[in-house]
Amino acid sequence: MAVDVSQQTSLIRQGIKGKDVREALASGIEKIAGDENQFETDMMQQETDYQRGVEQRIKDFENTQKEECQDFEASMEDKQQSYEKNITGRQDNLENRQGKLEVRQTSLENTFDQEIENAVSDNPSSAETVYARTDHVNNKTYHNLGERLDTLINLLGYIPVDGGSFFEEYIEFAKDGGTF
Repeated sequence: MAVDVSQQTSLIRQGIKGKDVREALASGIEKIAGDENQFETDMMQQETDYQRGVEQRIKDFENTQKEECQDFEASMEDKQQSYEKNITGRQDNLENRQGKLEVRQTSLENTFDQEIENAVSDNPSSAETVYARTDHVNNKTYHNLGERLDTLINLLGYIPVDGGSFFEEYIEFAKDGGTF
């Protein structure tokens, strides 16, 4: 910022008395000092305004970030609740379907049992023989009762009892003429 002191310098040059020269010098210095002081005041005000602006922008940014974070957390919570509701609904639906399936399976087994009973109602022992061909534990049906019994005997022969097999011990027991 340029300080105009041409008027004071002109008075110094034209001053005849010492008092006039001193007054011109003093007023020039005061004008320069006043302009410098005003410049410093203006600069300090600008710096203060700038600092306040920066602080306000920082506060605004922090508030915006906080709001966005809260919005995001609320959104995630809503999505979590929706997901849990959906999963609970699916689980309830699955349990309902499973219950219906169990009822249908039981009904089918009862129907099957009735059909076997009706097919051989003249000879009840035939119904039991047909029913015995089905292994209800492993859900396997054999062509005849003999096949099922042979399979069971073979399985029993491989089940270890004290280091041996039941089948081998049974054979030894039978050879000795043992009775049950």
